[in-house]
Order: sequence, then C-alpha cells, then structure tokens
Amino acid sequence: MLIIGVLAAVILIVLMFSAFGTSQRIKDQNPKIFASDPYLGNSKAKVTLVIFTDFECEFCQAEVQVLKNVLSTYQSTVRLVYKEYPLPTHQNGYRAAEIARCAQDQGKFWKMHDILFNNQDTLDKLDLDKISKDAGIDVNKLKTCLDAKSADTKIEQNIAEGQRLGVTETPTLFVNEKSLTGLNDEVSIESAIEDKLK
Repeated sequence: MLIIGVLAAVILIVLMFSAFGTSQRIKDQNPKIFASDPYLGNSKAKVTLVIFTDFECEFCQAEVQVLKNVLSTYQSTVRLVYKEYPLPTHQNGYRAAEIARCAQDQGKFWKMHDILFNNQDTLDKLDLDKISKDAGIDVNKLKTCLDAKSADTKIEQNIAEGQRLGVTETPTLFVNEKSLTGLNDEVSIESAIEDKLK
C-alpha cells in the first residue's frame, strides 16, 4: 500500500508540472513580429496571421492560395506576416529564403515569394537571371546580396523565433496567439479569425 501511495504521489507531481509547462507554452504563443518581416494587409489590423513557412514544403505551397483567399475576404481586418522556417530536411529551402529576402531589398519580396513557390520542383537549379527578370529585379544586386549572405540574419532571427514558440512543422500558422499546424483550409482559418474578431 505504501508503494502504491508513493507512486500515486509521484504521478500527481509529474502531472502538475506537466500542466504548468503546458500553460506556460500556451501563454507564450504570441510570435514576435520584427520590422524586417514582410507582410500583406492592414498593419493595424485586429487580427494578425503569422505564417512559418518553407519554400520546399508542398503543404506550404498549397497554403499560399488559401491565405490569399482569406486576405481577400477580410482585407482591412487582417494582416499576414511572413516568417521563413526552412526545415533541415529540405536542401533548398534556406537558399530559396535567401533569394526571397534579397528580392525584398529591391521591393519585390512577394513577387519572388510566388515565383519560388511556383518553381518548387526546380529550386535546386534555379536560373537567377530568369527569376530576377520575372520578378523585375536587378540580378547583379541579387547575386551580390546572396554572396554576402546579407539575408541570413533575418532568416536566423525567424528560425530562432519559431524554435522559441515550439514550431516543429511547416506550415504553422498563428492567428494572433492561436496556432494551427499543417495545411489548413479557409474554413478553419476563417473560424479562428472570427473568434478573434468577437
């Protein structure tokens, strides 16, 4: 009986600490938004969507159009903030993130964002001249930025933020502090938005 009592006490303590840890994580689910983070929509919107994404992730590619549709529906009440989170298992995700961020320096982040996702199957052999022309940017400036690793600080900052939040997969979307992992449809995202607009 004594052994059973001790085991019960140990289990209770473990559960209490586990519950406390979960509570702390839930309270800490507001992503930090950095000045360099690209965004679409109203900067003062009541609801902020923060997407942790990877250009080599198929589900992330599918989520792009879903999020565009959601933004079209909510326009002035929602903004979408981009955070790259290239997974270690994807060989080309980090390089693609660098290209997108270097395009941001020339004011063409979202154009390059779409080009990279549309060329997801060939990220390992991108023609920089072609994608620069398609995005309307100077390829020499792009190459200089890439060679200098100028975008890496921004990328590493968002990877660290994702790790702080406990992000383990892409896409991971935050609707204010509420996290939605994996590929979500418009209904799920809009339901979370409506909850925050109440």
